[in-house]
Amino acid sequence: MHRLLHIFKFRLFRIVFIVLIITGGVLFYQYRQNSDDPTCRDCNLILISVDTLRPDHMGVYGYDKNTTPNIDKWAKNATVFTNMRTVVPATLPSFVALMTGKNSFETKIYNNYGIVINGKSIDGGKPIDSNIQTLGEILKINGYTTAAFLTNLALDPKLTNIGKGFSQFEFLKEDPYAEKLDKSLYTNFIRRSIPWLEQNKNKKFFLWVHLIGPHAPYSPPIDIACNFEPSSCSEISRRGMKSLEMERKSLESCQKNEIDQEKLNLFQAIYDGEIVLDDRLFGEISRKINSLGLHKKTIVIFYGDHGEGFDHNYYFIHSHVLYDSAIKIPLIATFPDGNRWTNDKLIDNTEIFPSLLEVLGLNNNSDQQNIFSKKTPINKPEAKYIISTNVNLSKYSIQDSNYKYIYSIKGKACLNNGKSDELYDLLKDPEELNNIMFQNPDEAKILKNQLFAYLQKYKLPEALDNNYNATEKGEQKIIIEKLKSMGY
Repeated sequence: MHRLLHIFKFRLFRIVFIVLIITGGVLFYQYRQNSDDPTCRDCNLILISVDTLRPDHMGVYGYDKNTTPNIDKWAKNATVFTNMRTVVPATLPSFVALMTGKNSFETKIYNNYGIVINGKSIDGGKPIDSNIQTLGEILKINGYTTAAFLTNLALDPKLTNIGKGFSQFEFLKEDPYAEKLDKSLYTNFIRRSIPWLEQNKNKKFFLWVHLIGPHAPYSPPIDIACNFEPSSCSEISRRGMKSLEMERKSLESCQKNEIDQEKLNLFQAIYDGEIVLDDRLFGEISRKINSLGLHKKTIVIFYGDHGEGFDHNYYFIHSHVLYDSAIKIPLIATFPDGNRWTNDKLIDNTEIFPSLLEVLGLNNNSDQQNIFSKKTPINKPEAKYIISTNVNLSKYSIQDSNYKYIYSIKGKACLNNGKSDELYDLLKDPEELNNIMFQNPDEAKILKNQLFAYLQKYKLPEALDNNYNATEKGEQKIIIEKLKSMGY
């Protein structure tokens, strides 16, 4: 009897022990799934970026049209950033900010091909300075196998130095948006990243894949565009993409009169069709990541470099304006240990670089808050501002968690009868339709003073002067001289 009791106690102890181990494992797993401070020191990094993608045209951000089913499904296990901005709404400066953690005022990279005045490039393009380390360089130094598959001419490595640190840099030399009616060249190029994953799955790697579908010209298959705007389907089918593209291009600037809503709906439907095609490519890549088991040891970052204008009389253009349609961008991240949450803090794209280094255990001694961490800083920072500029330094914006102030060089504002100042209450008016400059001049003055003080720090052109009344010819000469004094 005593022996049976001993065996029973022993077996009970083993059962309890096993239950405790399992329970502890589950609790630890849940803790890791909801970790306040994600770390992944030896993880791979995959960056998948999409050109000209507005977050409000994605299901994960609340869009009511089914443009991004693959991204939406993947994002259910992700950290989703809902209040992210780019410092410049153009491809090269946006990626320079991401890859270096430095804004355009520090790097002097405002444009894809240099500063543009009156439609003419003043210089031939400014590459990243050799003294500035990029994310690719840092990861390569730390033992990562690095590769990039990029599709935008603005990212030409010979002109930009954006390829620094990539052992393999695949660049689609043909202009991917000069003639996009045949998608095979583009899609086959992007799909080359999939065998690269297979070949390097056992290495520690950094892979960057850049898609460009939503960038103009828009030319998705007609049946996809029709799905999003059935009322325009007959016109889309009758005219074809080439004819519609010619019309869209004629409207690719500031318009003094608003575009008819039906016409706008038609072009937005075509734009949405391009998003669908890139979502499908994303789906192919993400499924390969999972089938190879890479999701267990890989951080995946989804990023949009800038938006696209369908409002404020600026249509089918992004680089010249600073409304949220152009500068608000998507950022979504998945980690092997979960970290599923929504981050609605005001953030700009220079904060991604130091945060990734911290998560990967390669901290660059930045004092910035890790944007992937849920922890609240012990010392809360002062009121935060996001400051942006357009590609030709004719507009500047500053915003906090409530208001956005936009300053335009005199004569360069499309709306408001050419007035230089705009102020929007982003909480009450997220579409920035009601300029409250005159209803709230005190708030505008506070933001304007903060903006000017910041720009003075970087000795930017005093195109900000209130008495700036030079003629067009004189204005150009003054700006060129000031650009030269800045080192251009």
